[in-house]
Amino acid sequence: MVRMQPSGTAFEIPEGRWDGWYLSRAELDKAKRGKGEWYAEYARVANAALPFQNCSIQTGTYLWNAPTFFGVTVRGYSLDSVAGETEARIASKALTAARHLPRSTVSNASLTKSREKQWARLLIGYDVSYGDYGGRANVDFYVTEVEGKTIVLVFMYADVNNNASVVRQILESFSTH
Repeated sequence: MVRMQPSGTAFEIPEGRWDGWYLSRAELDKAKRGKGEWYAEYARVANAALPFQNCSIQTGTYLWNAPTFFGVTVRGYSLDSVAGETEARIASKALTAARHLPRSTVSNASLTKSREKQWARLLIGYDVSYGDYGGRANVDFYVTEVEGKTIVLVFMYADVNNNASVVRQILESFSTH
């Protein structure tokens, strides 16, 4: 169980491999920017939309900056802004950041919006090609309001290995206290 501060909201991390834990401010600051393929792009898109100082957790099935792109990384944010304003900022700034990633490796950036229970979902997806491999990258924002706070969970993953089931498990475990 992970409890986000200062909101007190929580979610469970599914069983399995979770190597990258960033919980303290010093650890989180090390994870602000990604290095290497996939991670640098994920970080640029997420950081363009949300103030990183409001990120209270980051964890992943692999270490951030690992030499693999398989798995899921999740960040949790607690913001004082209204959910609608946050959604508008994500739709504008995250999509713009994705569209301005290097054209030599990234193309076809798009935004898909939907509603899932209490969550507004804004999925930024783009195709990535590094010459010898690639795939569809996803920076998947879920936004909700809890007692005057806007909570955002951001999932960063490639379309491989059934990552959607990990995202679903975390969302279903979300609680407000």
